[in-house]
Formats: sequence, C-alpha cells, structure tokens
Amino acid sequence: MSDCDIYAMGSDGSSPVNLTKTPADDEDDPAFSPDGMKIAYIRSVGGNPDIFVMNVDGTGQTNITNTPGIAEAHPAYSPDSSQIAFDVDSGPSTDVFLMNADGSGRHDITNIPDAGSREMDPSWESIQTCGGRRVTQVGDDGPDKIFGTRGPDVIAGLGGRDVILGLGGRDRLCGGRGKDKLVGGKGKDRCIGGPGKDKGRTCEKGKI
Repeated sequence: MSDCDIYAMGSDGSSPVNLTKTPADDEDDPAFSPDGMKIAYIRSVGGNPDIFVMNVDGTGQTNITNTPGIAEAHPAYSPDSSQIAFDVDSGPSTDVFLMNADGSGRHDITNIPDAGSREMDPSWESIQTCGGRRVTQVGDDGPDKIFGTRGPDVIAGLGGRDVILGLGGRDRLCGGRGKDKLVGGKGKDRCIGGPGKDKGRTCEKGKI
C-alpha cells in the first residue's frame, strides 16, 4: 500500500517535517497560500481525491470540497489568497473550477462542452502594484539599490534595506518589508512607504 504524505522543510532542505501523517490516505499537490497562512492539497479518501486545506504547521486539516465520485487536483491560490483554482475530472472531460478559499462559491470557469476536452493545471499571474500602478521593477529579498530610467517608472522594494532612486519622469517609488530609502529624481515623483520604517526625500508627494 502506498503512503504519500506532505512534508515541509527549510529552503536548504533541512529539518523535514511530516505535516499530514495519514497512513491510510495519500496526499499530494501542496500549494502555499501567498499570505503564508495555509496550504491547499489533495487527499485521496477511499480513492476519491478532494481538496483539503491546513495551517502551515499541519493543524486544522479540513476537506473544503467533499465531492464523492468527482476527482479534483492541482489547487492554486490567487495572489491575494482569497480564491483557489483547481481542475475537476468528471470522466468525459476535465474543466478548471474556481472557488473561495473556504470552499464556497464553487463554479466552472472553462465549461467547454466538448467531450474529451482537457483543461487542467491552473496558475495565477501575480501582479504587484505601487500606488495603483503596475510595478515595472521590483527588488529581491536582499538589500538592493534600484535605479529608475529616464521614463516614468514604478519601482518597489521587497525585503532588506533597499535604496530606490527615481531618475526622470513621473515615478512611483514604494518601500518593501525592510527599512528602505526612497529618493525622488528630476520628475514629479511619488514616494509611498511600505511595511518597514521607510525614509523618503525629494519626493513631490506621498506618505512616508
């Protein structure tokens, strides 16, 4: 008998921990919510795959679909963690469904009537914004120094102590999680502080 469990470990492969510990059932397809609070995954109960969610430490394991005779797979959280996309194998075809993160509001979003059509493995595009505009440059988790261009830029820090400098054009500069320094350029720039204790100067407007 197979026994597939879901483990978590450090990014370097250290300290693996079994989160599910269910010798009678198999789990696979784990997906972290972007807010880092939940893991969605598939558990095959009596051979029927349902979507479960749990806390990142393995507690609170909950079946949020509970659809006997219908096979679900490949859960994928939306960027704001409020919804889950997944695929449903009804036998003659496979469709992509969408539901709220608690399992409510389930509906078919592909709904192609042709028998034998296969839509599966959904994923989301993650779009980061800064002051209502789509980010054109973003830092990483380290301490970055990010320069704008002569045109209108939308620049955001991520982690670490970043230095973000506008150059020309009407730029928008957003701090990230670290203690960032936002420096406006020659254009009329807007500086917006992030979760960290950011500092800004030579910004025409914006709250730091």
